[in-house]
Amino acid sequence: MKPEDLYDAIHATPFRPFRVILPSGERMHLHHPEFAALPPGKRSVTLYPRGDGGVRVFDVALLAGIESDNEATAGQAREEGDG
Repeated sequence: MKPEDLYDAIHATPFRPFRVILPSGERMHLHHPEFAALPPGKRSVTLYPRGDGGVRVFDVALLAGIESDNEATAGQAREEGDG
């Protein structure tokens, strides 16, 4: 996928949660833009999986894509156990 597409999804206003499809087919849920770092013009994205405590770095070109999440926009709803 193109870095610009992922950058636009991360920085959308209002932000809408989505899933990043990894090369393996695994999906990582991005529920808030602060859990991803993709500087403009760069090819690597850093994702901070929720509850994992770790960091994962990917070459955006190797990602299979993104898919919309039909959940509420960030800040409108919280999953059980948050906050």
